[in-house]
Amino acid sequence: MLRRVILAGLSTCLLVAAVLSQPSAAQAQTAASNGNCPYWIDEGTGVRPPLGPPGWSGPGGPANVVYGSHSYVRLPGGGWIDEGTGVRPPLGPPGWSGPGGPANVVYGSHSYVLVPCPPTQTAGLYLGGQTYFGLFLGATAITSLPTSSTSGFYTGGNPNGTPVGFAFGGSVFRDFATFGNAPGPFGSFVLSGGMVIDYINRAPLTWSGTCGGAACTGTGNMNEFNYIAELKLTTPVSPGNTVNGYIGAGGATFWPSGTPTGIGGPSFQGSATAPAARIGFGFDHQINQNWSAGAKVGVQFTGSTEYGTSLTGERFHISRKNEVIFGTTLTYTPSIEARVGGSVQCPPTMTRILLNGVVHCLPCPEHLVTIGPNGPYCRAETLKEP
Repeated sequence: MLRRVILAGLSTCLLVAAVLSQPSAAQAQTAASNGNCPYWIDEGTGVRPPLGPPGWSGPGGPANVVYGSHSYVRLPGGGWIDEGTGVRPPLGPPGWSGPGGPANVVYGSHSYVLVPCPPTQTAGLYLGGQTYFGLFLGATAITSLPTSSTSGFYTGGNPNGTPVGFAFGGSVFRDFATFGNAPGPFGSFVLSGGMVIDYINRAPLTWSGTCGGAACTGTGNMNEFNYIAELKLTTPVSPGNTVNGYIGAGGATFWPSGTPTGIGGPSFQGSATAPAARIGFGFDHQINQNWSAGAKVGVQFTGSTEYGTSLTGERFHISRKNEVIFGTTLTYTPSIEARVGGSVQCPPTMTRILLNGVVHCLPCPEHLVTIGPNGPYCRAETLKEP
């Protein structure tokens, strides 16, 4: 039995559309003769083969086929009829043995496969989406870092200019929803969820504020570790190119150092963690089947943090941290694989069908082709015979 679990999105709930049953062999092959799914396909060419009754030898064969107790006659206008019953018989590819026969027929140099009906859903939530992994290399520009002391001696501190620090990180995402299936730019969208981590190394800081009412200047550095859960919406804009927008929330841990009040003043000690939110957009260009490169830029807002200092009883308070994080990305998308007595790999735009313990790669139904960061791929799970 073919099983595929789909989550269909509704406005107020999630409907779990569970089991998709494959028809019996007789039903399946009758449906194939009418041009509906399931349907036969030539595995070598990806083309649907000509169809005839059980025992048929293919185009150029006789117009009268006797198979078992049946005698089939080709009609002048096309099609076949059972001479004894007057009923049109189920049809299959050359070499087919009739209803109840195998779903993989090898005849001559051709291998024909019966493709089961895939899910008809074109949008909504689903399981079994693509997973991909990313690397990030870039920088952060700190736009706001209001700093003060809890005693009130130091007030109004903020970095001069826009300090920039080196940034690097990684991510993992998995697609779980698709919307629309129209061709062309912005004709379809894929919703993904994942985790992003990045580290900001020693962003240089020069604070300006007031110490006891007098202007003062101090220096230091900021190290930062971010861990953000994100939702990302991706859409194609041209062949091999996609754009995405993302939003996320998580946390950030800071390790500031230095003396905001100047030489001889108290210095930061320890670390602190606060909630953080992020929003931004990105671009990806497909390099090959597995790799894509791109760029992204986003804004992160982090809540207040407080730190001990080298002066007993004094603490530094940072009321917020706003920054722009930008850089280049490299994304790896693993090839879709099925393991049946070894590793069998299919191109991303093909689905797999398991017949008699053998995995066959077949063209993906059009409504299951999804645009990911590395271009189109088939989101159908492996199809299986009963």
